[in-house]
Amino acid sequence: MKVLIGLTVLSAILIFMVLRSVQKLHYLFRYYGFINVHKKGAYNLVILYLSTTAHMLMLFITNILISQQRTGNTGLETTLTICVVIILIQFLLKFYYRNFALIPKKYFYHYSASVVGTSIILFAYIFSFLIHNDPSSFTGIRLEDPIKMSVDCLYFSVVTFTTVGYGDITPVSSLAKFLVALEIISDFYILILISKFKKYCDEN
Repeated sequence: MKVLIGLTVLSAILIFMVLRSVQKLHYLFRYYGFINVHKKGAYNLVILYLSTTAHMLMLFITNILISQQRTGNTGLETTLTICVVIILIQFLLKFYYRNFALIPKKYFYHYSASVVGTSIILFAYIFSFLIHNDPSSFTGIRLEDPIKMSVDCLYFSVVTFTTVGYGDITPVSSLAKFLVALEIISDFYILILISKFKKYCDEN
């Protein structure tokens, strides 16, 4: 348990350092006049790149958490892990919100896809981790093959994001229902974020 908590804390620090470096790089470019970031969009490209890097770090973190399958996993360990992941989700969304005005119009679809992809894939890995700890959390998930299970979790996350709801995969446990509700709420926040960015692009 100490190893798991240490990994999550270390990963959170790494992500924080990556995202903070974006703002420092912006100020550095503007102070020394290396490039006009608003005309050439170089800083905006850096934003997209580092956001994607943070996205991949999140997937790496979740993969580590899922791989920590050993005898004696406790409910406290699972709860702490999910709480840390939720905090990191909030941190990423806050980062996107603060920097959306720095992305030029031509990168609108790249930015939107990055935000949506981050949310969908991240929740898919959270569902996978939950199923690893409690296989009865969902019905309709193919548990016999890890690849099929991952595909099912990704499929369910996409279905939840689009609010289609075919009913072939359903949450059963209270924690699973809570996480599904959290993804739906996050989806509304993301759509509002993208809508504001689109409005900003239209006005400028």
